[in-house]
Amino acid sequence: MSNPLKAFLASKTPEEIVEFAEKAGTSPGTLRLAAQGYKTARALNISPAFAARLEAADTSGSLLREEMSDVCRACPYACSK
Repeated sequence: MSNPLKAFLASKTPEEIVEFAEKAGTSPGTLRLAAQGYKTARALNISPAFAARLEAADTSGSLLREEMSDVCRACPYACSK
């Protein structure tokens, strides 16, 4: 499975990552840890609330919560279903 958060961060400058992190209410370090799969066996699986904050902060529409969270992926109301 691809990692949209890792790809998203790789396409941004350090300044853009800081700005995005602020919009999402987190830190650049937390974003990097989440993208690297910290404490999730290297898989991208973040909480539904964090995934929703990232999705809302992304103005490009490339981050979808159901692609970042197993709980959101399993939801019958997910947009990609």
